[in-house]
Amino acid sequence: MAKIALLIGVSEYGTGLSPLPGALKAVEAVQRVLQPLEMGGFDEVKQLLNPNPPLMREAIESLFSGRTQDDLILLFFSGYVIQDDQGQLYFATSITRKSPRAELIRVSTVPASFVHELMNNSSSMCQVVILDGCFSRLSLPEEITAINDCPVELKTRLGGEGRAILTSFTSTQDSSVLTEFDHSVYTRYLVEGMRTGAADLNRDGSISVEELHQYASNKVQIAAPALKPEFYAVANGNPIQLMRVPIDASKLKYRQEVQSWVSHGAIAEAAHSTLEQLAKSLQLTTEDCADIQDEVLRPYQEYQEKLQHYKRELATLLSKNSCLDTPEREQLSNVQQSLGLRDEDVAPIEEHMTVQLAHFSQTDEDIHEAALGVSRSKVNSLSSTPSSVLPKDIPIPPVQLVDSTPVSDKDAYEVMPADSQRESNSVPVTPSLSLSKFSSVSAQPPFHSTPPKAPTSSASSPTSSASGSTFPKKIVLPIGIGGTLATLALAFGLLARKPTAPPVASSEQQTATNTAKEKADRKLSLTPSVSPESEACTIFVNGNLRSTPKAGDNVLTSLKESLPVTGKRTDDGWVQVKLPDGRIAWANPGIILSDSERQMEACLAQKRRP
Repeated sequence: MAKIALLIGVSEYGTGLSPLPGALKAVEAVQRVLQPLEMGGFDEVKQLLNPNPPLMREAIESLFSGRTQDDLILLFFSGYVIQDDQGQLYFATSITRKSPRAELIRVSTVPASFVHELMNNSSSMCQVVILDGCFSRLSLPEEITAINDCPVELKTRLGGEGRAILTSFTSTQDSSVLTEFDHSVYTRYLVEGMRTGAADLNRDGSISVEELHQYASNKVQIAAPALKPEFYAVANGNPIQLMRVPIDASKLKYRQEVQSWVSHGAIAEAAHSTLEQLAKSLQLTTEDCADIQDEVLRPYQEYQEKLQHYKRELATLLSKNSCLDTPEREQLSNVQQSLGLRDEDVAPIEEHMTVQLAHFSQTDEDIHEAALGVSRSKVNSLSSTPSSVLPKDIPIPPVQLVDSTPVSDKDAYEVMPADSQRESNSVPVTPSLSLSKFSSVSAQPPFHSTPPKAPTSSASSPTSSASGSTFPKKIVLPIGIGGTLATLALAFGLLARKPTAPPVASSEQQTATNTAKEKADRKLSLTPSVSPESEACTIFVNGNLRSTPKAGDNVLTSLKESLPVTGKRTDDGWVQVKLPDGRIAWANPGIILSDSERQMEACLAQKRRP
């Protein structure tokens, strides 16, 4: 039995087709897992990069010709598959192009009928075809808008006995997305399943074609929900086994255990002790465990990165025009399709950004600055359904005692400092409402059974004692919800004492303090207009915290608790936090709890307000 593979990648095309830079990388990745004896163990793996039609035809014919019944043949193609008006399918080559009238130059392609004929004439009864790329129709009906528009004719035009076909197609690709994301997300998880052995879903030590597809498809549905990889099963035959894996591999055991504990994009809290004990028994290093956990959680993080990319694109368009016209909407739709996102994925982003921008005045300059600022905030805390209601679980500011001294019958107690001199600690309000000024309420003196004595002057007032007269303290609890801000005052009877007035800063000291605060504010670079008090805002993490905002051998610790944030965030969603021991660390989006993310955003947004 021989195992032969031909890997074709086409990244460059003629007029009318956008380049696919990820195609060549996909071919290289597949070869790395098929050829080694400890992985795929294929006897022959041939690469064919950016071929012309004659070269591609010859290579495909050589793949299927002269084979025996037990030989395993694998054809992998990464590039464009094009369908004409008559339903015929074509594999694009490096010279495939369209005419000025958008008509396909067929001689520049390899027809699927040619490949199908070679497969039917081959003696091999174990044939695997993997197609991962872009599907393009020459005449696309208006009612066809699905991002994964895999043709129904594919099964009949390539299928047959002893054959398995795996496909994952996207539609029109956006060039700006291709520079940031690889279109071959399906291939990436196929490779991961074979490289790690994780695609052995039934844990029998062997990976079948169907298991491999199921593993990759599950990952794709997390990272790019709109993509729908397809599998056309073997007709009248047994499952095709691609490779064997060592079922006692230490890293595979740990990976399978980690995967079983993943819930809602995070590793369950109860799993940490179990995973720690398992790692010790398997003699795995901290770096090995961190890498495995990161790879398991990678699809969830990739999904968040794609949402962030869409949010930046939307913010850019809004910064130019607050009302999106048809061309801008079409551009957003192309970005959405290229990212593999559904309508329900992007709808909360638009709703969220609309609410955020409503806080700003509607001038062109304000819209521009606000949109770009909002685009830098994280999006993985958005709910699955659109909502314009701000988060409900907003912590109420702590109660503060304010000492007061009776100065006159008319104004018995010291009033609160002016709003402009107080630290802003009120809760966020809805866009259409504004906060009202705080008011002071005089507390009533405590009840006495006997008539109170005439008041004495502060100079002759006795010091506090058990039998002395009492004066109340005043507590004001500001609670701001829109324009309905109210001030509550509670009176407590406390033993009277002669209050000491707090020192009053001179104008020079006050100016120096304000200047130092302004300098500290300017040091926060990744998030606009976040004050140093942002450390009071917290976020809940569950996983590895790193010294730098990137995956690798830089794990500082692993925690599951709320940590204060510094206010710094990167464009791809990493959040800087402060550890209990005072060190600074970074949390990636995959380990951040969504509910706490909403609270953090609300807290930071409030602290940005002047």
